[in-house]
Amino acid sequence: MKFIAIFILYILSAACVLKNDAVSYQSAVIFGENDLKETTHLTGPFKKNSSAVAAMVNKRSIGIGNQGFEFLPDKKARKFCDGSDDGHAECTGFLVAPQLLLTAGHCYQSDKLNPVEECRKFSWVFDYQNNSLISTENLYHCRKVLALETSENGPDYALIELDRKVTNRAPVELDFAHKLQFRQEVYLIGHALGRPLTYSGIGQVYTINEEYQFQTMLDGFSGNSGAPVFDLKTHKVIGIHVAGEGKELTFNQAQGCYELNHCIESVLSPCAFSVELKLFSLEKIQEFLPHF
Repeated sequence: MKFIAIFILYILSAACVLKNDAVSYQSAVIFGENDLKETTHLTGPFKKNSSAVAAMVNKRSIGIGNQGFEFLPDKKARKFCDGSDDGHAECTGFLVAPQLLLTAGHCYQSDKLNPVEECRKFSWVFDYQNNSLISTENLYHCRKVLALETSENGPDYALIELDRKVTNRAPVELDFAHKLQFRQEVYLIGHALGRPLTYSGIGQVYTINEEYQFQTMLDGFSGNSGAPVFDLKTHKVIGIHVAGEGKELTFNQAQGCYELNHCIESVLSPCAFSVELKLFSLEKIQEFLPHF
């Protein structure tokens, strides 16, 4: 699957080799074949990178069971026709230093809560692979929001100091100097629809001419905000998934459940594009990395 979300309808420039009047956007979100994969099947650098990705979860969704922390049932979760339902992650983040996590800025800035309140409200869970038990060593809390910017067409990131250092996994490698190439192959690891960790790939870069953002044909479901975008060749982070637009789901009246929308893969009629924040536009966060 190359699932695609479009956040901002850009006029495609020569970098996309298409004229604006030749492009028609569909509202579907599954682009071609559905190839989302659970990260439990990943190996090598894919597996290593997935271990550094965490789920942002509301503290109210976590309870104490007989065997430790566990996710509480969500009565409002949408039911899908394939038997699954929504997960507990509201955003995705990734480890960039032993005690620092990077995510999308809008995950910590809402109309109702400011970053300080959001910091108190949410926790971070590594290795979120199912909807039940949470290992104590994989549950972290936000100590402080060190840096935050939110802009529709510009920077959209938050740098989070965790309550303690993460010692059982390595941070991702960041490539601040990366030069994007048209049709460069990339992949994304995040919590699509709030569900346990999933791998989305392989997508391609489609536009690179914006100052802060670039567009890809990658999975961009809700819940993936803040997910790292990796270069397929180097396995280094070159961007952050920041937003998505489009009709993700269709309600099947006959079966009483939700289904993911599909569209036919076509360069001239793309479903949409995912918008990613260029990592090199966040050079200011580098000053924090050696101290954590």
